[in-house]
Amino acid sequence: MDRPPVRLFREYGLPRLRWFVVGNVPSVAGRSASFLPPLVLVTAIDAVFNGNGDYSLPLVPGSMLPTEPAAQFRLSVALIVTGFVLTGVGTFVWGVTMNRFAHGVMHAVWTDPTCQS
Repeated sequence: MDRPPVRLFREYGLPRLRWFVVGNVPSVAGRSASFLPPLVLVTAIDAVFNGNGDYSLPLVPGSMLPTEPAAQFRLSVALIVTGFVLTGVGTFVWGVTMNRFAHGVMHAVWTDPTCQS
């Protein structure tokens, strides 16, 4: 038997591929969202607390950002909390769907008469 994990995935995982994909898409989104809090924190520390006034975020036009320090602080807190929430939700969805995928594969292997010894 050459490369058993590949064979297992091909025979038993492909019929459950949607759970695999549904689990990994939120995982990638959640992992990407985990970069948001440090990025915003650096911007907030530089602009709000050091008072240099240059509050800018990558991929966000400057006209959409607040100019007042209190509003910049509130936006920073909201973005940091949003990043943590999205990371948590993505991780939770990944855990649930990967569990469903793995248990479906295990059940298929256990109930497959050709795998019985």
